[in-house]
Amino acid sequence: MTILSHLGPMTRTVEDSVLMLQTVAQPDARDGLIGAPRTTPWLAGAMDLKGLRVAYSPTFGYVNVDPQVASVVAQAVRGLEQLGAHVEQIDPGFSDPLEVFSTLWAAGAARLTGSMSDAQKQLLDPGLLRIAQRGVQLSLEDFNAALEARAALVARMAAFHEHYDVLVSPMMPITAFEAGHDVPPGSGMQAWTQWTPFTYPFNLTQQPAASVPCGLAANGLPVGLHVVAARFADETVLRTAITARVKNLESQLGSTLFVRNRAGARLTADGEAFVVYANQLLQTWEAARRDLPLPDGYRNVLHIGGEVSLCNPLMLGWAQALREHIPGYALRTEIREGEYLLRQLELGVLDAALVFQPQYWPGLQVEQVLEEKLILVQRVSQPDPYVYIDWGPGFRQQHDAALPDKARAALSFNLGPLALQYILEHGGAGYFRTRVVQSYLDSGVMQRVPKAPEFSFPTFLVYSRARDSAVLQQALGLLREVVKAESDWSQRWDPLI
Repeated sequence: MTILSHLGPMTRTVEDSVLMLQTVAQPDARDGLIGAPRTTPWLAGAMDLKGLRVAYSPTFGYVNVDPQVASVVAQAVRGLEQLGAHVEQIDPGFSDPLEVFSTLWAAGAARLTGSMSDAQKQLLDPGLLRIAQRGVQLSLEDFNAALEARAALVARMAAFHEHYDVLVSPMMPITAFEAGHDVPPGSGMQAWTQWTPFTYPFNLTQQPAASVPCGLAANGLPVGLHVVAARFADETVLRTAITARVKNLESQLGSTLFVRNRAGARLTADGEAFVVYANQLLQTWEAARRDLPLPDGYRNVLHIGGEVSLCNPLMLGWAQALREHIPGYALRTEIREGEYLLRQLELGVLDAALVFQPQYWPGLQVEQVLEEKLILVQRVSQPDPYVYIDWGPGFRQQHDAALPDKARAALSFNLGPLALQYILEHGGAGYFRTRVVQSYLDSGVMQRVPKAPEFSFPTFLVYSRARDSAVLQQALGLLREVVKAESDWSQRWDPLI
């Protein structure tokens, strides 16, 4: 099938595609079919479509397109016009090349499977096997005729692109149908090529193309805009695709996110504000990619979080209790700083979290589960130097007011367990939670500094009421039992192990 395909990278973003193309599009002496070397920088003038010559073909002159798909695509094309592109509705001027494509596809499939044993062939997709069997029956005359027709199509599109920079059309004539079928059930179609008429012509011509999400059909399913450029004009496709995608986003938001010009683009005030939401969307998407699909045998998943200093024993004990008492739920545990955990709660990524300093917003349930004191202790054998442990804004405010001479210590940590381990190994003094250092006080390794002020340091359980459920309440009940239990809070924890 090498005459209809090529090896190349898959990327997740247009920007990553550009980076890869900067490398793979360079000349190579081992490739006898390589085009001319590239002399202009990639994506010069990205986001600016002024003067772009766009040929808009709703049907190629022979495709039946679902009206709801056609409507969404037409709206996307109007968006290109608003960005300064010159749009003309015109068909590319070729008849359906399905027979040409099918002949070359079948010949390639026959070549690919020709050396396989019968046992190996039985492992193939039935559709591929049928195509390969057809390919075996082709004559040399059939193959050569297909090559000649392909060359004519390449020449036709080369002439077409002398007048138009890009050709745009629907990506598919229909919206998505149920997975597991080669064709839409009940449609009367016989082969997958009947619902991909806009794509296979450009497998034949080797032209760069992209599918750009451009909206939702009336049935709620996504619709794509197909963008095709001349051979070797990959940058034109990338530039049009990313700009069309952003324009669709702007249309849905009803605001302008970018100011575009020949030098590129810059964010507007609305664009700067949208960055925050975009980052949140990406975080939510990454969480979904991480968690789905569920592990076999589990019916759902619980997401809990906690600050680093609460890892051992509180978070560890909670995780153990959840695995024991709610075995049907997978468990995702995240240990991060409090602000990050609260953002994840707000996004709905976390079910519940343990933090020292909660923020209050509508829908957030806050419950104090633990009240501790931060006390100043020192290593008996080596009481110096003073180590500033940053327990958060509230602590800093109280500490610096009560002990201004220690507000700018030469040694500081923002991680309690690491500071404790340092003092135990090298000496010093610092503020720690009473439970954590109690065993060291009892053993005489540490002692309290006389007359030093104490500071309150509560721990809060926070969760979103929108995520509440019977299982979550059971999980929170297990946490409360862990808090009440007598545990060894003095265990050292090295975050680098």
